[in-house]
Amino acid sequence: MELVELKVREFMDELASSSPAPGGGSVAAVEAGYGASLLAMVCNLTLGRRKYADYQKLAEETEKQAQEMKEDLLRLVDEDTAAYNLVAAAYKLPKESEEEKQYRHDQIQAGLRESCQPPLKVIMLAQQCLTLLNEVWSNLNKSCASDLYVAALSLKAGLNGAYANVLINLAGLEDEKYVAETKATLKEKVGEYNALADRLLEDLSAGLE
Repeated sequence: MELVELKVREFMDELASSSPAPGGGSVAAVEAGYGASLLAMVCNLTLGRRKYADYQKLAEETEKQAQEMKEDLLRLVDEDTAAYNLVAAAYKLPKESEEEKQYRHDQIQAGLRESCQPPLKVIMLAQQCLTLLNEVWSNLNKSCASDLYVAALSLKAGLNGAYANVLINLAGLEDEKYVAETKATLKEKVGEYNALADRLLEDLSAGLE
């Protein structure tokens, strides 16, 4: 059964078990998915409200985009665990002969590179959702300020959780050019969107009092 089909308690119990997967990468996707879901919820609570008549089209379009991001992030919950399982399987390959050692080495390297892909996608989606939230929050239902605040927190958590998972996989890769370029790009982008998230949280906190 896919992780996303589990009940909340079942998913948490699986996380709490001795199995290394699902782990932080899948949780990062869930966190970002919470952020997208909360943004969609607030849009739905803005639609049909006379007070926000001028922003109905904005709320409708934003809700659609947030729902699409949520679905993409749900898929990444299982993609992350599947990618990790490739690495785990590679480490269990036999290593008696030189041929076996080389094959095992190549499979580990391929698995680590593949394991970078789901969290890289989570980072991209978290960035897109933070950008969208930043653009629209002031025109959405003001009574949902706390929900938007948690959305921003969740997106920031997903962003940084996915970043940590990319870094841990890069640490085992031997392709120095790929590693250096990926790290440089991510450091700049994650820093930029952390700053955006912090500004959002500061702005949103004003609506909590």
